[in-house]
Amino acid sequence: MSWGKRGLWIVFWGLIFPLSSADAADQTLACLPILCYHQVSAQPLTEYGVSGADFRAQMDYLKEKGYATIPLSRWIQARKGAASLPPRPVILTFDDGYSSAYTEVFPLLLAHGFTGTFFISTQYPGQPSHYLTSTQLREMARAGMEIMPHGHSHANLVKRKADETQGRYRARVRRELTQSRSLLEARLHRPCPFFAYPYGAYDQEVEEIAKEAHFELILTACPGTNTPKTHLFRLKRQFIYRDDGLEGFRRKLEALPLEAQFPFAEGAILSRSPQEIVVGLPRLDCFGISPLLLLDRREVASSYDATAFKISYAPPAPLQKGLHLLEVRIIEKGSGRWYQDSTLFAVRPTRGGISRRDEP
Repeated sequence: MSWGKRGLWIVFWGLIFPLSSADAADQTLACLPILCYHQVSAQPLTEYGVSGADFRAQMDYLKEKGYATIPLSRWIQARKGAASLPPRPVILTFDDGYSSAYTEVFPLLLAHGFTGTFFISTQYPGQPSHYLTSTQLREMARAGMEIMPHGHSHANLVKRKADETQGRYRARVRRELTQSRSLLEARLHRPCPFFAYPYGAYDQEVEEIAKEAHFELILTACPGTNTPKTHLFRLKRQFIYRDDGLEGFRRKLEALPLEAQFPFAEGAILSRSPQEIVVGLPRLDCFGISPLLLLDRREVASSYDATAFKISYAPPAPLQKGLHLLEVRIIEKGSGRWYQDSTLFAVRPTRGGISRRDEP
């Protein structure tokens, strides 16, 4: 039996804890892909757009292979043991609230019997005209689509304004979170407890403020596949880009989770650029090639220690101030499927040289 069919469950849980009958009956919880789209149009103008033809082919592929789309609310209920999941669950998300979500995406989802979760920046509905209107949002919600907040003005929550004090910065971020939720709930007359970070930008400080806003779960832009161990405020998503086509879509959809040991917690704020980054890997016997390390979505020259199961990278120059995405992939022999994990960290120099780290 191949790793692609059973290796995930055996490696991550079976070798550590024996499987109960209940565990074996609900293995669908072990691997949940969340896909993220932005605009869908005939001729996408940016890499974040997807052509209508590609989107239709991707939805057809889901249908053909027996995937079932579910809302985020059903997955969180399943994690609590209050709901079951179909054999091949997938969550489709759509960011920013472009009008194509209504004209292109919504009809195709209905035709396929699919559902989706749409993250909306509440400053924009109907203004300008290429964004969804409140009337369209209400129609989509009545049809079973989830409509959730994406910040009020779609601001990068990590970036501080010039001469902005710490107190004013935190208050502004809190308003972006709470205002978008309250406005959307008032327009739709239903709870909107899930959130997606604009640009996927967050760090531990932003996460602290989000916790205070009492969201139930939050989605990031870190690529990978979710498991029952995934932090509810750090759900991973696979972004679908203009150049992915059907093959790139398939690779991201079918990627398997990889429990990498990163040298810092997700969202960590580092006071200086790391001189070396070392990532520990699980002992999987399925490598097709040496593991790949990507920094800010680009592969970097790394070294792999096959004895210690570690991959390392020494930046040739200090990393720039700001957010950085670190990703590791293992390519499975034979199938070519990805085992994948990622984390986000910030480099933010401080006068005292202090860095913030997440609790264990």
